[in-house]
Amino acid sequence: MRIDFYHLETTPLDKALPAILEKIYSTGKHALLRTDLQERVSYINSLLWTYDPSSFLPHGDEKDGFADKQPIFITSKRDFNPNQAQYLVLIDGEPVQENDSFERVFYFFNGLDEDALTKARDQWKSLKFRGFELHYWQQTPAGRWEQKD
Repeated sequence: MRIDFYHLETTPLDKALPAILEKIYSTGKHALLRTDLQERVSYINSLLWTYDPSSFLPHGDEKDGFADKQPIFITSKRDFNPNQAQYLVLIDGEPVQENDSFERVFYFFNGLDEDALTKARDQWKSLKFRGFELHYWQQTPAGRWEQKD
């Protein structure tokens, strides 16, 4: 499993997340977005409908129904993959679980939040020790993503 760490420094999650989800959607693969709080599920659901009036990014959560048909499904539940997603997007410090079996994981963390930074570092160390393929992406001052070694 490939795991990409996205270190947010200049662009907030609300701006960076939709852009990455658009790229994921364009691949034709399904994504599961997991957060730790049900309130965040509702917030992200609303965000993805409103972030750009000229865009359409199909997604949903449990309240919307048709979970198995959603290209992007948002949840706070672990061990739950109703849309048979190949990609997992983690926000709010959600860890990669032992039984996660996705092709690729996108792990977003706020580099300006010391707790989030510590959690991300701990995740990196744990996943590296377990032999996962890890990639680290940092934002440039212009807000673009740059892969670091």
